[in-house]
Amino acid sequence: MTNRPSVLFLYLDEKIPSSRIRVIDLQQLIVDRGIECTLKKFPRSILSKVNLLAELGNFDVIFVQKKMLGYIESSLLSFFSHKLVFDFDDAIYHRNSETNYVSYQRKRKFRSIVRRANLVIAGNYVLKKKAMEYNDNVIVLPSPVPVLDVERRDYKVPSDVFVIGWVGGKQNLNQITLITKELQRLSKEFDIKVHVISDGELDITGVNVVNIPWSKNVQRTEIAKFDVGIMPLFDNPWTQGKCGYKALQYMASAIPAICSDVGGNADLIDQGIDGFKAEEPSDFYKYIKQLISDESLRKRIGNNGREKVKHCCSNEVIANRVSSLIFGLYEE
Repeated sequence: MTNRPSVLFLYLDEKIPSSRIRVIDLQQLIVDRGIECTLKKFPRSILSKVNLLAELGNFDVIFVQKKMLGYIESSLLSFFSHKLVFDFDDAIYHRNSETNYVSYQRKRKFRSIVRRANLVIAGNYVLKKKAMEYNDNVIVLPSPVPVLDVERRDYKVPSDVFVIGWVGGKQNLNQITLITKELQRLSKEFDIKVHVISDGELDITGVNVVNIPWSKNVQRTEIAKFDVGIMPLFDNPWTQGKCGYKALQYMASAIPAICSDVGGNADLIDQGIDGFKAEEPSDFYKYIKQLISDESLRKRIGNNGREKVKHCCSNEVIANRVSSLIFGLYEE
């Protein structure tokens, strides 16, 4: 071991949001805080896995992001690691399915890696509760969001058309259908557009939907053009593990967020102060209508939300917390 702790971050794939958000985007910030960081995509072939095991002893801490392992793999990983951290931000112990969430294989793998970790980091309190069934050393760290280098809403420039915005992957576009009737009703009563930043496209009869192809740079500028950001979620075992990252993105750009009161959203927003939690689909209509008619409310909610995420969930804040945890494990 050296005076400077060394960490190997093992992640799933650069294309997976949690790999990018919770590991890759934090690398340089963690390095700046005095930690040697090596990033590696979790290997797939048997030979590359064997080679990985041979490397583990060279690092003070092994940080596994979201990769669940069976009994043998998790046992070997634990045996060859000085300290093992497991980080996750979804209900990965369930199957993401609209009909059957139960997966005994997923549950076994989740239990296997969680019980062997020296520290487990969960993205919200629902996930923490599950992890604590197998490990007492579990903390909550929300998914970090860029704040300082994203554009923010310019409230000095009035909106010609009220923009309702959503950002996310095409696999989650179906969540917007939860409020189809509300968006159609708003479209009849007001001059609105629905901007969808995604790698898929959405079409709603009677609603002016503008589909914007997602890229990291595009979302940093386009979110700031929203008048309100929405995060509707069906309430089920999978969505209860969601960590509210969309809401954090909206808030970082000083955009008022309206989110279904599901999963991490319940702890993320202070109702009516820095955002709105919707218990029913009709609440989206109510809160959007309220924001359309009150520009000062949009500004106040948006600015309050930005201040909140800047102090609790920014990349810099979470990098500080991750670094402190690593130093703590290193010094044990």
